Amino acid sequence: LDIVISWAHPPRWVVGRGVLYHGPQELGLKPIEKTADDEDLTWVSLANVVWVLQPERCCEPATGMTWEEFQAKERRASFGDEEDDDDVRRVASTHMINNMSRFDRLKTLAKYILAQLQVISDLVKERQMNCILALQEEYSFDLCICGSSDPRLPTSIRAAFFDILTDLWLDRHPHMQVVVPQLMRFLGKDEEVHHLPVFNLTNPDLPDAWHQEHIDSMPPEVHAFYRLGNPHKMEAVVRIVRHF
Repeated sequence: LDIVISWAHPPRWVVGRGVLYHGPQELGLKPIEKTADDEDLTWVSLANVVWVLQPERCCEPATGMTWEEFQAKERRASFGDEEDDDDVRRVASTHMINNMSRFDRLKTLAKYILAQLQVISDLVKERQMNCILALQEEYSFDLCICGSSDPRLPTSIRAAFFDILTDLWLDRHPHMQVVVPQLMRFLGKDEEVHHLPVFNLTNPDLPDAWHQEHIDSMPPEVHAFYRLGNPHKMEAVVRIVRHF
């Protein structure tokens, strides 16, 4: 699934305006077809914006052309070659705005989006339930899964979605952290377990480490306890606990 984004923008953005940034047209982005419910909004694919954070890997999956082809297209757009196709002429019409190339403007917006995702992750860390309840509708589980698994997105954007997935949907009430023991043993591939493991003493007699003088000083009940079978020994322990 594709993640689409939209933001407020004026016909011509300049520093100091009370809106976010340049619109899709000024950034040379092809908008997604509008529906009846969002006629006032212009939506574009997230991948078409943030690929500039990792162009060597993400340019071709996001734009359909290699990074070298994109650079060549940008160079042609800077000279305004009239024989180029509509996409190149669309890029050429917005190539330089405020002394910034289209690639630089895309990178500025992509860095803002990355910072926004990182802020969302920080807001919901350590089970901040007020923030979690406020943000879980916008950053749904499905959205985080799509963002973290989309191969067209840079690794930094995918990592940010993973952080939100962990902090917003996994590390939250009623989930609890499982503390594993320091020593763990794993059964081999060919071993089968038909019953739960039962602890048995390998030597039912008194421990060999006890010297004879210590053994002789023990009362008869201790000697009898070490010679009991498992069920009887457990019964003896229960009786002692109940007695004291």
